[in-house]
Amino acid sequence: MTELRSRLDAVTQELAASTTALLEARTSVGTLEALRDADRATLVAQDTALTTQAEAIRQVQDRLTETQQAIRGTVVDAANRLIAKETERARKAQGTPEKLAKWVETFYPIHEDFCRVALKPAVRALLIAHGIDTPVDRMLDRIVLTHVSESSRQLQGVLMDTDIESLAPALERVLRRWEAERAEALADRILKEAA
Repeated sequence: MTELRSRLDAVTQELAASTTALLEARTSVGTLEALRDADRATLVAQDTALTTQAEAIRQVQDRLTETQQAIRGTVVDAANRLIAKETERARKAQGTPEKLAKWVETFYPIHEDFCRVALKPAVRALLIAHGIDTPVDRMLDRIVLTHVSESSRQLQGVLMDTDIESLAPALERVLRRWEAERAEALADRILKEAA
């Protein structure tokens, strides 16, 4: 009996130790499950925050792209006004090759300053919108000088290749091309040179 009691006590102690270990394991499992659930909730919250941030970034990028395009439009608009002034004055000065040549000599030095003033706000906005650090005046020096030089050179080419009878149609072709293409090309050149 004593031996049975000893065995029973030993088994009872083992059972108590096993029960305690089982309770500790269940507590650990419960704690781990709670931690897992908290981690899962944190991950879901972080995923939601990341999704929200990604959407906000996309919206800002879309707005920036739209802003850049709108500002580019202001450059094109300013360039169109400059070109309209050039073409209108060239048409008025086309009476004879000599009259047109004299006009080219006197108009473009003055027009250069007008171009700078007309383009400066739009070019500055365009550079800022694209995050380009090039100083506006340096950009305008290059762009305006190139524009005025091209205009003068193209008109000199018309003068060299025409006589009094062919001057008007040749000049009109050049001026129409300017009106159709030049403003967009000028905006593209500004972006290209600024990059």
